[in-house]
Amino acid sequence: MTKHRDRQFNYRAGDFMINLERFESRCEPDPAGSDCIIWTGVKNNIGYPFMGARHIVTDKYKMVTGHRMALTIKLGRPIAPGMNANHSCHRRDCVNPDHLFEGTQRQKVLDMARDGIKTGRPAGNPYNHKQHNRKYRYSEEEIQAVRTMPPKQIAAKYNLPIRRAYTMKASFRNTYRWLPLPDQIKGDKK
Repeated sequence: MTKHRDRQFNYRAGDFMINLERFESRCEPDPAGSDCIIWTGVKNNIGYPFMGARHIVTDKYKMVTGHRMALTIKLGRPIAPGMNANHSCHRRDCVNPDHLFEGTQRQKVLDMARDGIKTGRPAGNPYNHKQHNRKYRYSEEEIQAVRTMPPKQIAAKYNLPIRRAYTMKASFRNTYRWLPLPDQIKGDKK
């Protein structure tokens, strides 16, 4: 008797089993008229196609990127370790196998530079140095206080175990590097 999850995943793509009908139902031609096939399903936080698959060896469900699955189906084998599924069209949501090729990250960056596509974050990006538009749980005064207080005082003030107070102090020193340390503790290594 076939298990439900075995009926759900009906096509082997490298080391994964995917539902090919579900994959194809989320692919549509580009309405702008290019040769791209656009992913209409779920996308990850940076715009790449995202889909569920079952790993053949571990039998665990995993989320994988759709363009890697499209390239794996095209190649008939898994993508080599350390290699990417690069787009010749430089469009993240494209899953057209003709636009995908196996290559390194360096090749991807060089191709984008050759085609005039900017890589990396722009210089004016607020996330480069100080996290300007971000809401923090603690104010700058509280952060500085935690960075300078002994762990016993931190534990008492925030009702924490002493071990958590030590990690909180270390975390605040490492996480908020954009906020300069007060003069009194700059030489302190703890």
